[in-house]
Amino acid sequence: MLLIVGLFVSPASASSCVGVRVRSGDNLQLKINARPQGTTFCLEKGTYLLRQGVLVKSYDRIIGEPGTVLDGQNVVVTGLWGYGGSLGQKNVVIRGIGLRNFRGEAISAGWNWLVSRSNIRNSTVGIVISNGIVLRDNRIHHNRRIGVTGGPVNGALIERNQIDHNNTARNDVGVHAGGAKIIGGSAGSSKLVWRGNWVHHNIGNGLWMDYNVRNVTLEENLVEDNTAIGIYYEVSWNGIIRNNAVRNNASIYAGKSCFWGSQIHVNNSQNVEIYGNTVRSTDGANGICAVDIDRTATAPASTKVADLYVHDNVVRMRLSSHTGLVGRAASYGATANNRFVDNTYYVTATSRRHWDWSTYPVAWSTWRDYGNDTPGKLLTW
Repeated sequence: MLLIVGLFVSPASASSCVGVRVRSGDNLQLKINARPQGTTFCLEKGTYLLRQGVLVKSYDRIIGEPGTVLDGQNVVVTGLWGYGGSLGQKNVVIRGIGLRNFRGEAISAGWNWLVSRSNIRNSTVGIVISNGIVLRDNRIHHNRRIGVTGGPVNGALIERNQIDHNNTARNDVGVHAGGAKIIGGSAGSSKLVWRGNWVHHNIGNGLWMDYNVRNVTLEENLVEDNTAIGIYYEVSWNGIIRNNAVRNNASIYAGKSCFWGSQIHVNNSQNVEIYGNTVRSTDGANGICAVDIDRTATAPASTKVADLYVHDNVVRMRLSSHTGLVGRAASYGATANNRFVDNTYYVTATSRRHWDWSTYPVAWSTWRDYGNDTPGKLLTW
């Protein structure tokens, strides 16, 4: 498994920016207003104490020297922002900017933005993404509610970011808080790629796709030490979860059944393929779980677990950790097409009942009698 972990990358040097020079005492908004769209603004090192949010123009480039910080002083609601849609502020580049202390979002992006090498912290929300965004090589951390969010959003690439220690205000982790959450809504979110991110120590879920999110690939991420679910695919469609390392998440659900949470968790979602992942739990939190239950969510959200294909993963479990499928009887039938195939499990004692299927917990022999992991492996650690 190739795992590329996203780390915060230092901004480019001052000499790499050619454009309108901006100093910390200048009014950045007035500078932007005075130039046509497509201008490059080179922000010199220093702390910019903002009194208002900064609305950019399409094709603008906001480039910071190392040590450039936009500070909302916990008064300004939104830091850098633009409207979505074809008439909004599109194709903007934000690079090498520190953003902190905003009452709302540090960045609220328009369409087709590139946000890179920036340090986004200590706001209520780190960044709200929009269609076509590329979010690359940033550190997004210690925000009061959530690091990355958005929706409906289509065609986004989120790669090599460090998303950590978010939800410092300890909001309810089951609502809208933690590392990252994308919502589809009635319009739906689709064609999202989460690749090579390091998502850790968030209070809440790590990476969360919720309600009519479609065609998402989550690959080569390191997701660890988040208090709730590591990777969560909820009432959504067509997900690929592959080649991730997902470990020691869901501590608040340790000792509880698959209904509560796990390292990788699927709830009422269809056509999700989970493979090539290394999953580990040392405190009794669950491994890979799917839950099929009655919910208030209706179409266009998915309403059941179907066509779930979990294969070729390595799952390490201790104490009362479980892996499997729980919920309504139909989810175990042939027409649901849910299956676990050729996974490798490490447990402390092969006699323990670590698997959930139809009745639960069940031992390895019963799990295989149900047709799961007949070519799988059971080892000890």
